[in-house]
Amino acid sequence: MTDGTYGRVRGRRNSPTHSAMPSGPPVDAERPSTDSATGQQATQPERLSSMLTSREVARMLCVAPSTLCRWRATGKGPRVYWLGAASPRYREDDILEWLERMAA
Repeated sequence: MTDGTYGRVRGRRNSPTHSAMPSGPPVDAERPSTDSATGQQATQPERLSSMLTSREVARMLCVAPSTLCRWRATGKGPRVYWLGAASPRYREDDILEWLERMAA
């Protein structure tokens, strides 16, 4: 069921600002907290930085998604994390580090 345009399904949300991952600032270090049972300080694991899709990264870098795919296949692009066989994701920190290496 389409709305007359190729590939677009009627009723689907097509917003570029919609993201499945929270986009808050990452926590850089573990925060100490007090364990209520023992009274000792316990550490909380650091929060994950936001993960971006290939489309979002390609848009940020001003390249086509196919270019990002080619970089990924040849090992030339930013570090990638696979959430499934067809779900590559990128951490913002890794993209920034990769850009720094490319600029040097």
